[in-house]
Amino acid sequence: MDGRARAARRLSRRTINGSVLQKQKLMDYSENEIRAAELRIEYHTKIFASMCPDEILDHYNDYKTRMYYTTLMLGDVSGIMV
Repeated sequence: MDGRARAARRLSRRTINGSVLQKQKLMDYSENEIRAAELRIEYHTKIFASMCPDEILDHYNDYKTRMYYTTLMLGDVSGIMV
């Protein structure tokens, strides 16, 4: 298993653990809605981890995952002017 796969797995585990804590707070959501949100977060985390080099995700001396903040920028690529 390469470094990117390890980092993606660690990040998805953190995301799932965090969403389990959030699940206790969000009792008004259905199980299907919560699971769908978990899958989206896990999927996007894996995509982000696959695009980043290992040097960004892990410390070079002990390979622990660094804390980092990201910005997701969305744009309209349909070409429709509103």
